[in-house]
Amino acid sequence: MSETVLKIDHLSFTYASGVEALKDVSLDIKRGEFVAIIGQNGSGKSTLLKNITGLLRPTSGKIFINGEDNMDMSVAEISHEIGFVL
Repeated sequence: MSETVLKIDHLSFTYASGVEALKDVSLDIKRGEFVAIIGQNGSGKSTLLKNITGLLRPTSGKIFINGEDNMDMSVAEISHEIGFVL
């Protein structure tokens, strides 16, 4: 059984304007997996990635990177663990 390296647990994000970009998103990514996040314009793809990398902080829910809550990590620490291509 592969180790979970990224766990998103009931993640929601609402912008200050009141726009709810993410609602109750959950997923697990195992070591060695490649993941593509696809969707229509405005569906929350960039918002999700910004939450994962710590550029935005979730309204509710948790993100764990190698078992550590990303709220306890700086953007610099997260960038050593997570990479993505837009």
